[in-house]
Amino acid sequence: MLIIIILLLLNSYATSIELTFELPDRREQCFSEKIEIDVDCMLEYQVITGGNYDIDVRLFDPDSNQLYAEKRKEYGIHSFRTIEEGEYTFCFSNEFSTVTHKLVYFEFTAGDEPIDPIDTGQKHTALTHMETKAVSIHNAMNMIVDYQTHHRIRESHGRSMAERVNERVLWWSLLETCIIVLISITQILILRWFFVDKNYLLMSTPSRRRLVRDLKRLQQDPPHGVIATPMDNNIMLWNALIFGPDDTPFENGTFKLVMEFSEEYPNKPPKVKFLSKMYHPNVYADGSICLDILQNRWSPTYDVSAILTSIQSLLDEPNPNSPANGQAAQLYNENRREYIKKVRAIVEESWQAAENADPPKEKEKHGVAN
Repeated sequence: MLIIIILLLLNSYATSIELTFELPDRREQCFSEKIEIDVDCMLEYQVITGGNYDIDVRLFDPDSNQLYAEKRKEYGIHSFRTIEEGEYTFCFSNEFSTVTHKLVYFEFTAGDEPIDPIDTGQKHTALTHMETKAVSIHNAMNMIVDYQTHHRIRESHGRSMAERVNERVLWWSLLETCIIVLISITQILILRWFFVDKNYLLMSTPSRRRLVRDLKRLQQDPPHGVIATPMDNNIMLWNALIFGPDDTPFENGTFKLVMEFSEEYPNKPPKVKFLSKMYHPNVYADGSICLDILQNRWSPTYDVSAILTSIQSLLDEPNPNSPANGQAAQLYNENRREYIKKVRAIVEESWQAAENADPPKEKEKHGVAN
């Protein structure tokens, strides 16, 4: 009796293959199964882990004809009936992926469902009842195994998806943190560059604060015939331009100066020097100026505007009694016509120097001055 039951169970088995395998990147894995004609088959597959959870799937008959094909699929089920006997091949491809391995599960079944014992119309006996129950138990066990397998795969897939989402969240969080830090550093560098380029605006020393006020006054209420501005990144060093006073020998002249301030300004005067060639009783050969408010008569009330205005007035009102250029002082006292002639020559040289240096800019300054 036991032998009959075992034979019956063996006859009821259908061909079934279940496998979980790793599919490397740029690889294809194929499996073959020899199946008889007119057999119902089913291929079920699912990607458990890796990349975007997708693979290419193909199914071939014994003559290499393609029966089924899917691209970039996460899971799928395909049923078919064999039309000839031979080896049927199904392939899983990860050739489109360059770096990601895939973990793939598949189940391939071939054969009919288990058949209940044939009812010959004979009277049921204890043996036939036992055979029927054995087949039912076998079917139920197969169903339970299938359910367990599917649930296990789904659980593994869900866990893998959750881990992948957590990993992506972690990496995105790190990336956002890096971006925020990078933006903060960039903003600090930009602000630092901006204020370093204009560091004289942030200096807290009295002299620099005073020079900032002098600059604002020059911009808000510019005096006639003078221009001055700090050099780049250094408010302690200024470039200045004085235009010759009208109705004087210096008329239409354009004379460049440099002003150098110390940290003791405004308690001490700046050093002022002509850069343009100058012929004047109170101007030394190196361009230094002999002016009382720049020496013993200096007062902290004088600002840049007052200094340049005083120098402009000095051009037409020299002090020959305190000469810096003895020859010019002598000519001014004894031969005014020759003195004026030499001054006009200096004025013409200032035109040529201005035109050679930057004609458009100098012309614009003349327009502003006038």
